[in-house]
Amino acid sequence: MLEDTKWVFIYLFILALVIRLPYFFEAVIDWDESTFILFGQSILDGNLPYTELLDAKPPLLWTSFALFILVFGKTVVSIRLAGTICVALTAFMTYLIGCKIWDNKIGVISATLFTIVSALSPSGQAVMSEHIALLPLMAALTLLITKENTLFNLFISGGLITTASLIRLNLAYVAIAVGLSLLCSLPMNVHRERKLILYRGLAYAFGGFWIVFLTVIPYLILRQEEIWWLGVVTTSFSYANLQNTVFVTLSQEITTIRQILLGQESIALLGMAILVWLGGLLQVFRIPIYWKRLDTFQQRSIILLFVTLIGIEISLLKSGYFHPHYLIQFNAIISLFAATLINGLLSSRYGKVVTIFISLVFFIVFIHIGLKYGRLGYEIIHNHRILYGSAYQIAEFIKQENTEHQPVLLLTDHLAYWLTNTKPLTPAMTHPSNLNKEFLLKAWFGEEASTATELSKILRQQPKFIIGEEVGSFFKKDTVQAYFNETLNLDYTFVKKTDDVEIYKRLTSASVGS
Repeated sequence: MLEDTKWVFIYLFILALVIRLPYFFEAVIDWDESTFILFGQSILDGNLPYTELLDAKPPLLWTSFALFILVFGKTVVSIRLAGTICVALTAFMTYLIGCKIWDNKIGVISATLFTIVSALSPSGQAVMSEHIALLPLMAALTLLITKENTLFNLFISGGLITTASLIRLNLAYVAIAVGLSLLCSLPMNVHRERKLILYRGLAYAFGGFWIVFLTVIPYLILRQEEIWWLGVVTTSFSYANLQNTVFVTLSQEITTIRQILLGQESIALLGMAILVWLGGLLQVFRIPIYWKRLDTFQQRSIILLFVTLIGIEISLLKSGYFHPHYLIQFNAIISLFAATLINGLLSSRYGKVVTIFISLVFFIVFIHIGLKYGRLGYEIIHNHRILYGSAYQIAEFIKQENTEHQPVLLLTDHLAYWLTNTKPLTPAMTHPSNLNKEFLLKAWFGEEASTATELSKILRQQPKFIIGEEVGSFFKKDTVQAYFNETLNLDYTFVKKTDDVEIYKRLTSASVGS
């Protein structure tokens, strides 16, 4: 039944939906997602990226969330549904690649593994940039592997990989690596072959160029191309160059993986990490053993997948900081290698042991997801609500207590801005953590910019409410935190605490200039 590709996609979508559905109703899973939602809404309100709001994210990520809101509606549930569709489509691309290089069985196994591990990965239940960027990336690899590499297909592939890069900018390294891999796959000993290499390279490069140019066109029309350059290039280099070294970033990655393998995230993720990540890596290291048994097409396809993996790893090490959700970028390709190992083990003398282990892991995953459904049921039965999370409560509080629509400062749960149809108090506050990233503030506003100057801009607006978790220790600089605490003590009074979120209200007696 699964041999029919239509039914395979239906199976993958249902699997993704069942696994991800109980997470649709929680307000904030990762606060990056809240920032992305603000991006999308800003575009729908008629603003170009980096004109109203600021963040170190490329423009097509903004456009993706604008499209999600436009097509599926202005709710968190609709955003999560859009993310589920992205996961299902990426899984389908993984299936097609597995079928072409190996067979239908490996295609189905790899797509299934990807769907499950993507939901269990750190922050994987939210809609992250990784989920969206993987779709055009895997679409490009699918085209390159399953179709003839004509100049037109290379043009489209270059455009797809560039699209992925303009959703997650670190994937620009992958675009370059894949392009070089495609060129090196041709012999160079004949004049005709050299010309073909040139044409192939130009087709791939121009495909990427036009995607970049399309994102620049609106800024050129408005004569604001320097804003595009600031948002896409200057900010990104500032982010990468002024953070950690490659060795520190690698240490962070190793620490993240070690925590997962120690079960500190969840037992379900531990099981899937053993199956997918360790299994996939083991198979990658085994490639030299069975390399000569592969035909030329399989060898070239595996090289392309391996180059993509290496490109992702290098790009993440160069990013300056390793966040756990970055691991999502590996899931699709590593699932393909894991599937080949699992398929081989199932037909070996270890088949029964492997079957028992896989069954145990899937049972644990089932229990893990079931507990999340149980949490949802508890909210419905006992709290008489299906939408839950502090951002919803904060939004309701703001609607009731701020009827005059005065400024509100949200240091966490900034999704509440979107839920109350309001905006962050300054462009840099699109993501509250930006206040602590002085290298970004300097890139945006000049060398004189700092956390202190940005906080002064905010407090001059005299926000009626200041809301956040652990507001007494939000800022990294002691002097800035001391100034902020003094402001809270003099001009604000504590109102209440909701799910670890503190709410402070400005005193009516507070001086206008404070």
